Amino acid sequence: MSAAPITSTIVKRRFLVLAGLLIAVLATADASAAPATSATCTGLMPVSLSPGFTPAPGVGTGTSGGQTGTMTCLGTLDGHQITGLGSFGAQETYTTGGACLTDTSSGQVSATFPTTGGPVTIVGSLSARRLALIESIEIDFPQSHFSGMAIVVPTDGNCLLSPLRHALVSVTGSLS
Repeated sequence: MSAAPITSTIVKRRFLVLAGLLIAVLATADASAAPATSATCTGLMPVSLSPGFTPAPGVGTGTSGGQTGTMTCLGTLDGHQITGLGSFGAQETYTTGGACLTDTSSGQVSATFPTTGGPVTIVGSLSARRLALIESIEIDFPQSHFSGMAIVVPTDGNCLLSPLRHALVSVTGSLS
């Protein structure tokens, strides 16, 4: 009996053991991956601004006063089907560019949705840029990301003649 067949058999066994371990590691990694989130959402939220948007450049805060907005999403969140109307809210700090045209915002957003797995609340970091009444929104949640657009509808003040202090924000976007 030659040494070549024994060595070949040992190499094959080691390969099979290593391949089995690799498959086990990959299966475990896949099982522990974050559950799938994929949804298209629309919502409406009241916002109060202080001191409000004016023609002069400035800094201020915006708040919805808690999860006072409503949002409808079609899809899944954390691996569970979204089953109804959710709520959301925001706290932000804004910097206006002047002439009522632009601002940038950063802050925090929280949202709660009913799902097949029970209510799910997510909290994330907001980054937004507004040009006139159109706003681009990005929100980083711990296991998902929202990207969308909003229309800012003034309800108290118009920025040019009086500070814009209250608005309704109509949001549309995707959560993934």
